[in-house]
Amino acid sequence: MIETIDLEGITQLDTISKNAFENNNISGTITIPDNVLVIEDGAFSYNNIDSIVFPETVHTLGGFRGNNLCGTLHIPSHVQTIGFNAFRGNNISELTFDEGITKIDAYAFAGNDSLTDIIFPNSLKSIGSYAFYGLDLVSITFGDSISKLYSYCFGLNRIKDITVPGQLTLLDEGVFYRNMAGTDYQNSIVVEEGITEIPEKCFAEMQIIESLSLPSTLVEIKPNAFFNTFALSKYLVLPTSVSTTEGLEFSHWVSYEDSVENVIEEVTSIVGGKGYGYKAIFASTAIDDVKLVGNSLIINGNTIRSDGEAFEVYTISGYRIFVGYKTQLQRGIYIVKPYGSDGSIVRIP
Repeated sequence: MIETIDLEGITQLDTISKNAFENNNISGTITIPDNVLVIEDGAFSYNNIDSIVFPETVHTLGGFRGNNLCGTLHIPSHVQTIGFNAFRGNNISELTFDEGITKIDAYAFAGNDSLTDIIFPNSLKSIGSYAFYGLDLVSITFGDSISKLYSYCFGLNRIKDITVPGQLTLLDEGVFYRNMAGTDYQNSIVVEEGITEIPEKCFAEMQIIESLSLPSTLVEIKPNAFFNTFALSKYLVLPTSVSTTEGLEFSHWVSYEDSVENVIEEVTSIVGGKGYGYKAIFASTAIDDVKLVGNSLIINGNTIRSDGEAFEVYTISGYRIFVGYKTQLQRGIYIVKPYGSDGSIVRIP
């Protein structure tokens, strides 16, 4: 097993091949020699490398998955492409770019869960599937040239204020899937003029959308686009250009500030509603603060516990999110249902 490697002084090397030094015990700083143009997928994966010095010749980066890269990673101007799995599963906490990069491939930075904020350069055109999936991002800023966002590239983060650039030619499935922003899980979304379609699961499972702005160019909202998401803004105004709204079928747009009685009326109206996600809502009563539900459930602040049988918690859209004896819920409106009983509307402050 290789523990050290010295590539300095090698002048005839232009490509470090796929899996060349994978799964060794190389540690410390790696200096990539001058004249190297391409570092292929897996070239240095699964080692203990903690920093890299890139030459001015390299234009394609890959192959550092599963190392110990931490702190700031700076991508210099001569790099044009970051490859598949390039820096996946490291400990990078800050990512900066010079102008020059055009493509970030699939899974490139997935698993770097210390990353919180990224400003992308104007030169970047494409971000691959799952490229930044499952991090701790709270803020992203796109450059002027971004044109393609592939599936789930920003899924499972905490981005609060989401702007979908109007110049996109590809907005793929699940791009912002399950972004639950901060302790309140409230997102604000702006879809810019130019976007014609919101794809499946693009904004699914966000739980609460505080505000949503849709463009006059929008024509179609695909099925499940807002699955298991409900809004604080009760009345959603759709542009007149929208001809297909299947994506709103699985969401229930209610107001947190609305009266509980109105919520009960609306929830009751979707009992037996069609589509996956509806689970025959059992809303019949409303409760606030500390109250008993049946003889077994106690609501205290945001904690719900049972002194008897297990219970279920549903979103307003009828999607079950919990079954058990004790849970804490984020701010919002829920259906709480003991087994064998009707459910109750619960407003968590």
